[in-house]
Amino acid sequence: MNSLLKRKHSIRWKSEAFFVDLIVAVMIGYAFIQGIRLIHPLEWPYEEDLYRNIGHAQTILDGDYFADDLYLGEKQWYNSLVPTIVAGASWISGVPVYTVYTKLGVYLNLLAPIFFYILLVRFIGRWAALASTFAFLFIIANGIPSWIGGTYAPWLLPVLFVQALVYMALLAYNNVLQIGEWKWVFIVGILLGLVFMGHTAPAVLLGILMTVLTLQQTITGWKHETSLAKKLRPLLQFGLLLLVAFIASTPYHYTILGHYRLKILNPAPCNWVYEPLLLSNLGNFINQILSRRLLMLFIIIGLGGLILRREKRTERNILLLWLVVACGWIVHNYIWQMLRQRGIETLRMLPAYHFVFYFHAAEAFLFGYGAVTVCRWFSKLAQHGRGMIQRLRFCKFLLHPRVQQIALLVLLAVTFVKVYPSYKARDDYREFRVVMNERSDWQEAYSWIRENTQPTDVFLAPDYLARFIVGPAGRKVVAVRAVFSNTYVEWAQRWADHEALFEYSKQGNEDGFQKLAAKYHVTHVITFDQSQDIDDAAPTFLEKSFQQDKLSIYRYTG
Repeated sequence: MNSLLKRKHSIRWKSEAFFVDLIVAVMIGYAFIQGIRLIHPLEWPYEEDLYRNIGHAQTILDGDYFADDLYLGEKQWYNSLVPTIVAGASWISGVPVYTVYTKLGVYLNLLAPIFFYILLVRFIGRWAALASTFAFLFIIANGIPSWIGGTYAPWLLPVLFVQALVYMALLAYNNVLQIGEWKWVFIVGILLGLVFMGHTAPAVLLGILMTVLTLQQTITGWKHETSLAKKLRPLLQFGLLLLVAFIASTPYHYTILGHYRLKILNPAPCNWVYEPLLLSNLGNFINQILSRRLLMLFIIIGLGGLILRREKRTERNILLLWLVVACGWIVHNYIWQMLRQRGIETLRMLPAYHFVFYFHAAEAFLFGYGAVTVCRWFSKLAQHGRGMIQRLRFCKFLLHPRVQQIALLVLLAVTFVKVYPSYKARDDYREFRVVMNERSDWQEAYSWIRENTQPTDVFLAPDYLARFIVGPAGRKVVAVRAVFSNTYVEWAQRWADHEALFEYSKQGNEDGFQKLAAKYHVTHVITFDQSQDIDDAAPTFLEKSFQQDKLSIYRYTG
């Protein structure tokens, strides 16, 4: 009899799990369809950061893995995992790099909601994971860019793709804490290394989280374990984990650590502040978070419930530390700005908006836990009023044994209807904004550069043409604006020389142009707004090789 009851319970549990998994699959599938509809007519992406990454992948595909994609003679400084994947996909398929970058993200980024859900099934339960994934997909990122939203989006930005690896690493690290087997240490080390290869901010988040939990585990071990080996086990495992991560991320730190020694000469990329995170906008940032009152109510309830949770304490600690580290880095952003206003300059390794991304992802799992908590209260309230409900025929459904789950599904359905307009209005699903898909002259210039120049050729190019045409073509430039320039290469003199070269070309000053052109090995000049000025000057050392409307490319004959 007992075995029969166990079997019935097992069948019921499996069918419920399948039902919840099916709902999540439908939600993810719906988001995927929105992405497919958007990218279907596009050949080029919409986000300007992706154009830098196209150049990185093209440089890898052209055979120089460790080269800076913009500066001749310099080394890569930006995380190389996603460009490497794109270069490999382009090489295998024969599809141009820019098309792969446009089309592949909608598929690869599906890993993020899938592993977000799997992680939370393990950490907070299947129904809470369902509600959390719903928030992750349809609520949290509405009204803000996806690259700070902690969500699924079709664009292959590193922060969007790498979050899947973060969730895998947290799943595996939980096994290290719970089981302690050495194979899981190796798996976590490899995943942490890949995360660092893909994006620095989540690697830092994971590193801090793992350090704190290792110290906690070590202190507990010293109190309760008798043998020295068991007391030191957490530290030994953490050390091995870091070693494996270091080895796994060698292709990246080979250049930033081995070549550049982490000596930052251009702090602009690190010091860039997303406008809503400016100290002057602190009130607006807080108001934006608190303005969605019903959402915040569920998040607060979820946070309180998670803090008070008695079961699965290790999983609870991981989730709470995730939130604390993300919030801590955002607070650090404001402290850093306060110090700058007082004339105290401190180096900041990472922009805070990367951690806002994981703060919003944390909001999603807090919403899910809060929604399940509220529905559990609703179920208990119905049971307490059982006698009164039984007298009211039309309310008897409140005594259904699954009323908690039904209430959650109704809550999510009503919420979806309410948030659907703002979800559809997200930047990710609106008409693309970058002109490359509409500019035949820019596309023809890109094709001409690919067909008529070499990877070592250097272009004197305005910043926007350098980033949208020359860089994606896998060719070098004299300079781009500081925030997109190599962190480990001095920028100010490059930019001054870049401006001087354009002035010399418009003046027809061959001696001045030749001196600086030799310094940077300039072979071509590409212009748009300044084409007429150069044509009027008719410099003998520049020979026009391409023209389409106002866009011109000149070959330097010096």
